Amino acid sequence: MKKGLIDFSLFIVPIFLFLVGMEVSLRSLPNSYSYKMSWMQAYGNKVELLILGNSQSYFGIQPAVFDLKAFNLSHVSQMPQHDLELWNTFKHDLRNIKWVIVPLPFSMPYDLHGDLRFTNKNYVIYYGLTNRLSWQHTLELTSLPMRSNFKRLFEGFAFHTQDHPTDSLGFGKGYEPANSRDLKETSIIAAKRHAFGNVNTDNLRAFNELLTEIHASNINILVITLPLSEEYRAQIPKQAIDLLHETAINLEKNFHRLMYLDWSSNPSFTSKDFYDSDHLNSDGAEKLSTLLSGFIRSSNI
Repeated sequence: MKKGLIDFSLFIVPIFLFLVGMEVSLRSLPNSYSYKMSWMQAYGNKVELLILGNSQSYFGIQPAVFDLKAFNLSHVSQMPQHDLELWNTFKHDLRNIKWVIVPLPFSMPYDLHGDLRFTNKNYVIYYGLTNRLSWQHTLELTSLPMRSNFKRLFEGFAFHTQDHPTDSLGFGKGYEPANSRDLKETSIIAAKRHAFGNVNTDNLRAFNELLTEIHASNINILVITLPLSEEYRAQIPKQAIDLLHETAINLEKNFHRLMYLDWSSNPSFTSKDFYDSDHLNSDGAEKLSTLLSGFIRSSNI
């Protein structure tokens, strides 16, 4: 019996230590979540303008362009529930905050098609937010297949690659004009991913709760539907357009410190400004950020 326990320990302990070491190594890889958490803890008290939202704002709004001291706290596939929890996490540190930019994409009220385990576990691990999935998504190791984890470790340590790298102020890098993708092809893919038709009431509730929380602190809110390519706009069903317009009308009625901009078809943006059908490239992002900075500068609220 004793020998059996010793043999079992000699077998299981090295495996356990290997897995622990792998989890630690995965967490040590540079990523936008750990970076933004550390940045907000260190400099959140200096932020005057905070940018929330999903990949459209992550790659579409450049903090460095604004006159105010700005930071981009958005992430790829970030949901309204994440925005709300991030706001509640950092709001007491934001002692100089004057404006918050909250995107309102046509996809916001709907369920996304696709596996969001990869993004959800990042909020749990690096921000300490509520785990919305199973216990597996409290660890890097159990959130993705082992093959994917080995690949991430190899590429991270051998080639210093990083998923969705950011600049020092949280703006997503990599969507350069030279790398732009076909707008028609990506519009079909994006429309399927955004799953128009399946309204998610949790998204709507969290979005409105977020705005209520911000507004209660007497902070100005700029809600914007970001520029979209003509190809993507053609894929949006009428009911999604109607729902967004209804949502926007109600927002302006309910929040007097809120301004809404529907720039989805803003003629200032041409096909050359887009990385794919629903994301601006870096040139388009600089153009958008310059326009938004001027708009905020001239606003009277």
